[in-house]
Amino acid sequence: MSFELLPQIPAHPTEDLLEEYSFGRVDEPALADIEEHLLVCVPCQIKLQELDDYTALMKGATSAWERDPGALRAGAIPGWGISKRF
Repeated sequence: MSFELLPQIPAHPTEDLLEEYSFGRVDEPALADIEEHLLVCVPCQIKLQELDDYTALMKGATSAWERDPGALRAGAIPGWGISKRF
C-alpha cells in the first residue's frame, strides 16, 4: 500500500484508502488506525459497505458477461438491464 493514501487518520479515511482496505492492501500501522475508526464511524462503515457491494456487483457482472456476453443487454444481470430509448 502506498503511504500517500494515508492521511493522518483522526479524520475520515479517504475513499481511496477505504478501497485499499476493502481489497486487503493496507498494512500496519495504518490498518489498526482504519479498523479503530471503522468501529465507531457509521458514515465510513456505510461507505465501506457501498464499496464492497460495488465490487461484488462488478465481479458478478463480469462473471456473467464472461459466460454469456449477451446477458448484459438481455437484462439477465439484476440491476444491469440496458433500457432502449428510441
